[in-house]
Amino acid sequence: MAKKKKDEFIDDGRTIVSMDFDKYMSYGRVGGSAPPAASPGESTGFDELTKDEMRIVRRASLKAGLLVALVVAAAMALFILFCTKVWFN
Repeated sequence: MAKKKKDEFIDDGRTIVSMDFDKYMSYGRVGGSAPPAASPGESTGFDELTKDEMRIVRRASLKAGLLVALVVAAAMALFILFCTKVWFN
């Protein structure tokens, strides 16, 4: 069998994720500078959401948290039932 020829990687210089954390270290502290401004076309996160969209995001995150709590509580209840009915008898 012949090996597949792999394409050679060519770096085009674009930054996927900025790993420069030093510029964020003083943000939020007394005397710290403001966060760096986003480049044109760069998303700034939740700043662009309307009140209705933010309400939907909050409601969805609350539902997700409650679902996780329900699953953990059900697993704990089943474990306690298993211990009392099967393991300790």
